[in-house]
Amino acid sequence: MTVPLRRRLLVAVAVALPVVWSMLTTPSINGKEVPVEFRWDANSGFELIRTADGLGRTLDPPYDQFFSNPIVTVQARRLIANYFRDAGCTKAEGRVGVIVVGSVLTLGFQSTHEMWRIKAECPTHRSSND
Repeated sequence: MTVPLRRRLLVAVAVALPVVWSMLTTPSINGKEVPVEFRWDANSGFELIRTADGLGRTLDPPYDQFFSNPIVTVQARRLIANYFRDAGCTKAEGRVGVIVVGSVLTLGFQSTHEMWRIKAECPTHRSSND
Protein backbone atom coordinates (compact mmCIF):
# COMPACT_ATOMS: atom_id res chain seq x y z
CA MET A 1 0.00 0.00 0.00
CA THR A 2 1.50 3.31 -1.06
CA VAL A 3 0.69 6.71 0.32
CA PRO A 4 -0.63 9.12 -2.31
CA LEU A 5 1.65 11.98 -3.28
CA ARG A 6 -0.85 14.58 -2.11
CA ARG A 7 -0.97 13.14 1.40
CA ARG A 8 2.86 12.95 1.59
CA LEU A 9 3.08 16.61 0.57
CA LEU A 10 0.54 17.63 3.22
CA VAL A 11 2.47 15.75 5.90
CA ALA A 12 5.76 17.30 4.75
CA VAL A 13 4.27 20.81 4.87
CA ALA A 14 2.69 20.15 8.29
CA VAL A 15 6.10 19.11 9.66
CA ALA A 16 8.11 21.82 7.89
CA LEU A 17 5.97 24.83 8.85
CA PRO A 18 6.57 24.67 12.64
CA VAL A 19 10.29 24.12 12.06
CA VAL A 20 10.56 27.11 9.71
CA TRP A 21 8.44 29.25 12.07
CA SER A 22 10.68 28.36 15.01
CA MET A 23 13.81 29.19 13.06
CA LEU A 24 12.38 32.57 12.03
CA THR A 25 11.34 33.52 15.55
CA THR A 26 14.37 32.26 17.51
CA PRO A 27 17.15 31.30 15.11
CA SER A 28 19.32 28.94 17.13
CA ILE A 29 20.86 25.54 16.68
CA ASN A 30 23.16 25.14 19.67
CA GLY A 31 22.38 27.13 22.79
CA LYS A 32 21.51 30.76 22.21
CA GLU A 33 20.53 33.45 24.70
CA VAL A 34 17.05 34.66 23.79
CA PRO A 35 15.45 37.71 25.42
CA VAL A 36 11.95 37.19 26.79
CA GLU A 37 9.84 40.24 27.65
CA PHE A 38 7.08 39.73 30.20
CA ARG A 39 4.60 41.32 32.60
CA TRP A 40 3.63 39.02 35.49
CA ASP A 41 1.34 39.29 38.52
CA ALA A 42 1.19 36.63 41.24
CA ASN A 43 -2.63 36.68 41.30
CA SER A 44 -3.53 36.88 37.62
CA GLY A 45 -0.46 35.39 35.92
CA PHE A 46 1.01 36.78 32.71
CA GLU A 47 -0.42 39.82 30.93
CA LEU A 48 2.36 39.69 28.34
CA ILE A 49 5.10 37.26 27.43
CA ARG A 50 6.99 37.15 24.14
CA THR A 51 10.39 36.39 22.70
CA ALA A 52 12.17 39.52 21.51
CA ASP A 53 14.48 37.87 19.02
CA GLY A 54 14.58 37.03 15.33
CA LEU A 55 12.02 38.90 13.23
CA GLY A 56 10.04 40.02 16.30
CA ARG A 57 12.97 42.14 17.42
CA THR A 58 12.75 44.35 14.32
CA LEU A 59 8.97 44.87 14.11
CA ASP A 60 6.75 47.33 15.93
CA PRO A 61 3.66 46.33 17.92
CA PRO A 62 1.29 44.63 17.25
CA TYR A 63 3.15 42.81 14.46
CA ASP A 64 5.98 41.76 16.76
CA GLN A 65 3.56 39.39 18.56
CA PHE A 66 3.20 37.30 15.40
CA PHE A 67 6.91 36.50 15.49
CA SER A 68 7.15 35.49 19.13
CA ASN A 69 8.10 31.82 19.52
CA PRO A 70 5.17 30.21 21.38
CA ILE A 71 7.14 27.05 22.17
CA VAL A 72 9.80 29.05 24.00
CA THR A 73 7.31 31.34 25.77
CA VAL A 74 5.32 28.39 27.17
CA GLN A 75 8.51 27.00 28.70
CA ALA A 76 9.70 30.44 29.87
CA ARG A 77 6.37 31.06 31.66
CA ARG A 78 7.12 28.28 34.12
CA LEU A 79 10.69 29.48 34.71
CA ILE A 80 9.74 33.12 35.24
CA ALA A 81 6.69 32.46 37.43
CA ASN A 82 8.60 30.02 39.67
CA TYR A 83 11.56 32.39 39.98
CA PHE A 84 9.51 35.38 41.15
CA ARG A 85 7.08 33.32 43.23
CA ASP A 86 10.00 31.71 45.09
CA ALA A 87 11.49 35.19 45.67
CA GLY A 88 8.19 36.26 47.23
CA CYS A 89 7.38 38.86 44.58
CA THR A 90 3.84 39.97 43.82
CA LYS A 91 4.54 41.69 40.48
CA ALA A 92 7.38 41.75 37.99
CA GLU A 93 7.96 43.04 34.49
CA GLY A 94 10.85 43.46 32.14
CA ARG A 95 13.23 41.27 30.16
CA VAL A 96 15.14 38.12 31.07
CA GLY A 97 17.47 35.96 29.02
CA VAL A 98 16.83 32.25 28.55
CA ILE A 99 19.01 29.64 26.86
CA VAL A 100 17.30 28.06 23.84
CA VAL A 101 18.61 25.05 21.91
CA GLY A 102 17.33 24.07 18.48
CA SER A 103 14.79 26.93 18.50
CA VAL A 104 12.38 24.86 20.63
CA LEU A 105 14.01 23.67 23.88
CA THR A 106 14.39 26.16 26.73
CA LEU A 107 17.08 24.98 29.14
CA GLY A 108 16.94 27.73 31.78
CA PHE A 109 17.93 31.29 32.56
CA GLN A 110 20.99 32.97 31.10
CA SER A 111 23.76 32.55 33.67
CA THR A 112 25.32 36.02 33.38
CA HIS A 113 22.07 38.00 33.68
CA GLU A 114 23.37 40.53 31.12
CA MET A 115 19.98 40.80 29.39
CA TRP A 116 17.99 41.13 32.59
CA ARG A 117 16.08 44.39 32.94
CA ILE A 118 13.46 43.87 35.65
CA LYS A 119 11.17 45.93 37.85
CA ALA A 120 9.69 43.77 40.61
CA GLU A 121 7.54 44.33 43.68
CA CYS A 122 8.82 42.05 46.40
CA PRO A 123 8.02 42.49 50.08
CA THR A 124 11.00 43.07 52.34
CA HIS A 125 12.33 39.93 53.93
CA ARG A 126 12.26 39.78 57.70
CA SER A 127 14.63 37.73 59.76
CA SER A 128 13.25 35.11 62.12
CA ASN A 129 14.43 37.21 65.10
CA ASP A 130 11.90 40.03 64.42
